[in-house]
Amino acid sequence: MQSIEGKHPFTEYVESFNFDDELEYGVFIRSYGGDDFMDWINVEKLKCRGIYRIPEPPNDSEVGIRIDF
Repeated sequence: MQSIEGKHPFTEYVESFNFDDELEYGVFIRSYGGDDFMDWINVEKLKCRGIYRIPEPPNDSEVGIRIDF
């Protein structure tokens, strides 16, 4: 995922302000998480929506992943 160039679904703009409420810097950072990984697969690899987040089951003895192709 680090090799993705330019603006992509994992780019987030962040600003930092000092105590005088003056902008110290504004930068684009990469932000990754479980949902971001699914989005990366859908956008970059599958080119369609194939990976979905499913609700966490009340009891984790039976966990499944749904992948549609």
